[in-house]
Amino acid sequence: MKKLIHVCSIASCINILNGDSGLNCFVDGEKFNKEQELTGEGAEIYIEWNGHFKYTSMNEKFPLSPNILYIQPPWRAVIPFGTSKNNIKVVDFRIIAKTNINLIQFIWIIILKLKLMINPIFLEIA
Repeated sequence: MKKLIHVCSIASCINILNGDSGLNCFVDGEKFNKEQELTGEGAEIYIEWNGHFKYTSMNEKFPLSPNILYIQPPWRAVIPFGTSKNNIKVVDFRIIAKTNINLIQFIWIIILKLKLMINPIFLEIA
């Protein structure tokens, strides 16, 4: 099992937890350039990966095969489109935004936190 962290905006966090089409992340405990420019910041999603993984270069040919976590240090790890949700278990998320959260986002954050208290969220990457 690998523990992953996905950094994104609050809006992206809500969208991802409701289903997404591929995911870049960092592998907890591995050396990644976390100072790189990210497309969004303000939330972190904590994921347990329960499938196969493969260390590759950034030149790995796309499209990537589903159900494999592609680890491409020091840049990123990738969960490809079409991966089974059984491999991608969200165990928590955290809002780290320094900006204001709007009312709709606040409501979604509460709903998703309550949902996680009952059961883990298995991400649909399709």
